[in-house]
Amino acid sequence: MAVKKKVDRIIDVSGLLCPGPDLITRKTLAEMEKGKTLEVISNDKTTRKSIPGICKRGKYRLVEIIEENGLLHFLIET
Repeated sequence: MAVKKKVDRIIDVSGLLCPGPDLITRKTLAEMEKGKTLEVISNDKTTRKSIPGICKRGKYRLVEIIEENGLLHFLIET
């Protein structure tokens, strides 16, 4: 069941391959205020491992990963 969480910013990196989604995600998270939520949309399957790694290293909270219609949706709390 999907978490009902307010999303403050959405970035759609679908169509980009590694390392593009990771670089854009890291930059966006660094620019956001603490306590805000980012949704990252990607179709690069490598992001299933790399984005959780970015969250762990950056001390961001990965709220949820949803896979839908070939797209991965990551909800990340700063």
